[in-house]
Amino acid sequence: MIKKRRVSKGKAQVVKTPKKPKAPKRPTVFKKGKWNPDVELVEEDKYKESPKNELFLDCCIRCNNKNIIRAAISENEEILKKGIAATKKISLLDAYWSPDIKRTAIDEMMARGLD
Repeated sequence: MIKKRRVSKGKAQVVKTPKKPKAPKRPTVFKKGKWNPDVELVEEDKYKESPKNELFLDCCIRCNNKNIIRAAISENEEILKKGIAATKKISLLDAYWSPDIKRTAIDEMMARGLD
């Protein structure tokens, strides 16, 4: 956009204003290697996929019991030992994940062939 403004002695001076950058166009068709607008980024579930070697004791007892299942899934003995030692924060060592998923930490260990 070009604007003219008056300067002293009746002379006009041309002043250019910078253009605003446009947002990238949202694609309508998915193409391999390109941004897919239908995909939502999901954060990792700290109770299932966290690689940390620490217990998550910031929620309720039921959520704390999930540490034992995470230890069995990730085959992490350090978390399992810490979970067994935290008797006041964890109620059951054979608690299941949810009413829909009845697999316990013992089931996971047996499926993976752990001692």
